[in-house]
Amino acid sequence: MPVLLLLLLGLPLAAIAAEEPPAEPDEQHQIKRKFTLPAQTLGPENACQAELGIAYTQMYDKVRVRTTVKNIDCADATGDYTIRIRTLNEAGEVRMRSFEESWAHAGEWPLVITEHYAMDGDTDLVWARVNTNPRTLCLCNTK
Repeated sequence: MPVLLLLLLGLPLAAIAAEEPPAEPDEQHQIKRKFTLPAQTLGPENACQAELGIAYTQMYDKVRVRTTVKNIDCADATGDYTIRIRTLNEAGEVRMRSFEESWAHAGEWPLVITEHYAMDGDTDLVWARVNTNPRTLCLCNTK
């Protein structure tokens, strides 16, 4: 009988000490199965791992965004990304804009891309972000 049940029933500790250990099973049964799953790819076969980073600055009525692309998988690659910019107008209203961008590079990494985006009359830059899609972020150009 489990110790907790004996305590709940109010039995003396001597009854707990006299409890016999559970019997060992006569035989142990073990089942092993081995599964082999086919390899799964999450993107195209020529996909590569690229890292994107940005630095941004408000320059009066424009936003300068400097994007850095690093790729160690292949020397010749292309990819797509989205720059999102959040700004405020004079009334304090927030505006969000997105810009679809692409890159192509053959040679030494990193690749640095500088773009200027108009603030369209807004007065303050809140932030800029880069968004990527794993399927289009980086594709090695195979020949």
